[in-house]
Amino acid sequence: MPVTPDVTKLCPKCKLDLPIDKFGPDKRSPSRLKSWCKDCHNEASRIAYRANSKQINAKNVAWAKANPEKRNQHSKNWRARNPQKIAATKKAYNLKNQEKIAIQKAKWRAINKERERLYAATRRARKKQNGIFLITNKDVSRLLTMPCLYCGSASESLDHVIPLALGGTHSIGNLAPSCNACNLSKGSKFLAQWKLSRLQ
Repeated sequence: MPVTPDVTKLCPKCKLDLPIDKFGPDKRSPSRLKSWCKDCHNEASRIAYRANSKQINAKNVAWAKANPEKRNQHSKNWRARNPQKIAATKKAYNLKNQEKIAIQKAKWRAINKERERLYAATRRARKKQNGIFLITNKDVSRLLTMPCLYCGSASESLDHVIPLALGGTHSIGNLAPSCNACNLSKGSKFLAQWKLSRLQ
C-alpha cells in the first residue's frame, strides 16, 4: 500500500507525532524509516561527535587515504546535491575573513601581474560579448618567453592584437608578446593604425 503524504510517525526520542518526511530512510526497518526523527538523529550525532571527535576524524582520514576514488566520488556527489549549502558556506567565510582574503589577493596580484591583466581582459570581453576562449598558464608563460612582437625587445606583457574595444576576441590567437612601452603606446588602436601614427 503506498504511503500518503499525510501519514505521521511517532518519534520515541522527542515524543512528537511528525510527518514521515521528517524521518530518514532505513532499509533494515520494516517501515523503511529510522525510528528517531531527523532532528533527534542529528542532535545525537552532534553529541557523539563532540565526545569522540579525535577518533572519528582519525578514522575518516584513514578511510579517505585508503579509498581516494570513493572519497572523490562521494565529495563530487555531495557538491552536486548541495550547491546552495556550498554557496552559503563560502559567503559566510568571505564575510568573516575579508581582511585575510584581501591580503591574499594583493599578494597573488603582485606575483601574477600578467594573469591579473588577462582576468581584467576576460571581464571586458565578456561585457562586450566579443568571445572568450581558454588561455592556460602554460600559454601565458610560453608567450612571455618570446620577444616583443612589435620591437623585438624582451616581452613584459601580452597585447590583444585586435583590441577588445574594437571587437577583438580574448583568445590565444589574438594575444601577442609585447614590451610595456609598445603595449601602452598601441593602446586600443588597430596594428596598422598604430604603426601609421608612429610615422607621423
